[in-house]
Amino acid sequence: MFKKACVVFLVSILTGCSTLKHQFSTRMDYSELVTMNDFQSTIPEISIIWNPSNFPASFEEKTPDAFQGKLRESRIPTGVAIASRLTEALDKSVRVIKKSDTVLLIKINNAASVYRYSEGMTIDYGKTTVNATFTLQGYQWTESFSYEKDNSGIGSLTNTKPLEITWDKVAVQMATSIIKHINQKDLG
Repeated sequence: MFKKACVVFLVSILTGCSTLKHQFSTRMDYSELVTMNDFQSTIPEISIIWNPSNFPASFEEKTPDAFQGKLRESRIPTGVAIASRLTEALDKSVRVIKKSDTVLLIKINNAASVYRYSEGMTIDYGKTTVNATFTLQGYQWTESFSYEKDNSGIGSLTNTKPLEITWDKVAVQMATSIIKHINQKDLG
């Protein structure tokens, strides 16, 4: 038994920590959400179809940038965060329901979150980029969205706040673009 314990201990030391799990918020910060009050849609409701279909439940296995140590990767819920925040932001301007005559197809061409740790294993830097193609009633456009938050040397209220802020900002950028395109093309 002692030999087995020693082997397990040595293997864990030699391989290091494999995954760090953070508690990320899936809700958009209220101060960001209220910015959507300025945008009203010309259509009353919309349904969203994601491509890939598993994007709203997807996680990235990521290694933090510029990390010196044995930590290998963290599970970062980029898909979960963007999809839930975008739905919440859009819902302030146009009702998002499961079955609507107006369907918005969102094809995620690329989505990624980058982060960096400070001392104490808190995330002090985050950047999120999304490139997506939107299709709504035969009208299509492709757009890139990005936001970066650097709290280096400042500290953070939570272990994950800088990355969560980037998800909020990108979701608001995406929602704003969608509403502007809906209203510009007078799809209502």
